Amino acid sequence: MTTLDKITSMWYVVDNGKLYIMVSRKGEVSYYPAPFDPYFFIKDGMQIAVDYIAKKHGINYRIEDTDLTDIEGNRLKKISTKYPYEVGTLAKLLKSGTFESDIPYERRVRLDLGWETADEYRTGYFDIEVQTKTNEYAKEGQLISIAIDSKDSSKIISGNNEEDILTEFTKTLKDYDLLVGYYSDKYDVPMLRNKLSKYGLQLPKTVRFADMYWMILGSTSRMFKSMKLDYIAQQLLGESRIFADKMIHELTPEQVDARCLRDAELLRLLNENYGYVDTAIAKAYISKLFPDETNSITRCIDSLVLQEARKLGYALPPRNYEQKGKHSGAFVLQPPVALTMFSNILVLDVTSMYPNIIIQYGISPDKDHVLYPNIVKMLLEERLKWKKIARTGDVKANIRQGALKVFLNAIYGSIGGVGTRLYSLELGDMIATKGREIALTLNQIATENGIRVIYQDTDSLFIQVNSAEEDVFLGFEEFFNDKIKERLGISISLEADKFFKNIFFPRKSSGNEPAKKRYAGMVTWEKGKGFIQPRLEIVGLEYVRSEMPELFKTVQAELINMYLSGKTKAELISYITNVKRELYSGKYDNQYLAYSKTLTKENYKVEPHHVKVAKMSAQNGVVYNVGDKVQYIYTIYGVRPVDSKDPVNYNHYWEHLTRIIERTLGINLQNGFTLDLY
Repeated sequence: MTTLDKITSMWYVVDNGKLYIMVSRKGEVSYYPAPFDPYFFIKDGMQIAVDYIAKKHGINYRIEDTDLTDIEGNRLKKISTKYPYEVGTLAKLLKSGTFESDIPYERRVRLDLGWETADEYRTGYFDIEVQTKTNEYAKEGQLISIAIDSKDSSKIISGNNEEDILTEFTKTLKDYDLLVGYYSDKYDVPMLRNKLSKYGLQLPKTVRFADMYWMILGSTSRMFKSMKLDYIAQQLLGESRIFADKMIHELTPEQVDARCLRDAELLRLLNENYGYVDTAIAKAYISKLFPDETNSITRCIDSLVLQEARKLGYALPPRNYEQKGKHSGAFVLQPPVALTMFSNILVLDVTSMYPNIIIQYGISPDKDHVLYPNIVKMLLEERLKWKKIARTGDVKANIRQGALKVFLNAIYGSIGGVGTRLYSLELGDMIATKGREIALTLNQIATENGIRVIYQDTDSLFIQVNSAEEDVFLGFEEFFNDKIKERLGISISLEADKFFKNIFFPRKSSGNEPAKKRYAGMVTWEKGKGFIQPRLEIVGLEYVRSEMPELFKTVQAELINMYLSGKTKAELISYITNVKRELYSGKYDNQYLAYSKTLTKENYKVEPHHVKVAKMSAQNGVVYNVGDKVQYIYTIYGVRPVDSKDPVNYNHYWEHLTRIIERTLGINLQNGFTLDLY
């Protein structure tokens, strides 16, 4: 069959008992007889069980020998059925011993025939609004508005007739291949499907639906206090929703439409500025998936592994979600002393350490040790190619190389992670062990040559240098690269990543030892940027924890900045005194004092504070779903929603802030610290 590309959606149908593949390319649908029967593999000796189950459930099947083996080299037999669902039925009843029985048929076709998904989609950003007569959460209310925004046009479909709105909406979808919402997987899309079925309508399969909520949650290292669209837009765009402080039943029809369209517009702006959807499309293209399937990086890696395994003559077991055990961790060197300022610290990073370990040491589950190395080599070569193109200013190339970087960073985790086909605690340990060996060797090389190592964490080496010159930084790169090759016989690359003018390490929560994975410093040089205006970098402290109140984060960051800038203890105490005065005088509003924690499941055996507050909020019409962040404050009556009017428990905040200050800077505020002037 002809190889197809630029596929924007794909599914199968059964017509008059025959199986067909439907392929959509920008709305143009082609109809193909199934290129092969649905199938999976079994080990020799399982034929009797397959035959028994198939006869019992009326499934016609065909069994044949193959040249494929499992990863241990055992020859496999192929079981073919007439319909895709029969593969699932047999695999479920067999319970174990099957191979590749969990791959959807349409994906199986793409993988086997090399069909490519598209690298461009006609994308729209959408939102819906549902009317209720009260302030109850709009689960069963009337659909009154749908907005679609794109780079070329925007459209509002609204009115009082639900069926008319939905009919027009389905007609409009012919102009799109991909619609992107926000928390739409959990609300908008299920709502639309439910409403459409009520009128005998359905969403066309030519259109994929993706959710930017999960894209943002999974693609950023930044932790947000809230994942509500309004907060995300404010933080990332400096933009806001409109009429967000009112319930739908309080708005005029014009205001409802304006709010609906504004929400869709914000999603478009988020992609234009941060490339969330473009990255999902790039990840999908690389892995032969669709954009809505790429929120799970494990699924993306799985697709690459399946393709490479087949080239090598292997069929793989189903994805395993029940692995147990944890491999050993990375090497982290204890900082020498807490709360002491170190100057002129150069940070050298091992480039793509874990992927390079996989290549250099041939770490892979197959007998020839090439499965994982081949995938990593392909990703590295592809990324190098696209990085080179990106340097010319090609935005699309930059997004592609960024997607490849995500895959490279995920390879190590996918070897020993939940949902992988070839889970191996042993291989994960082997990679971690080699990583520690490299880290320890770098430490030894530095020590033997009189270079002071201040700190080490996994693939990063913090060394003290005599002068802040770029030539000096690059000289250390060359020195360590030559020495590590000489010592271990492998080619890895260390790169100067950043230079701290000053850096220090806070102490642990208990005792006086310095804490690992926690530090703060002033960066004055960065790779690719050269010398820059001093930038404060804080790692592992309350400042970077999204659940902490802004009060704690702001005070900690300001005190660190003052300390690194050489302010005296008296000046630090003066600042702290003023903070306490302002706190107890009520200057800080509830939002500034709010904790923020995510609901991770629907039911908790023991209810933590944020769950209790979520239940309080539900009584007032504010409903939180799994994945939402709940904001709350401490009052004299206990925890309350952030909009509570109850008096704030200032003692709680001061006591917590005191502990943070003592741990961060070593300033003891317990004894004799008063507000005599207050």
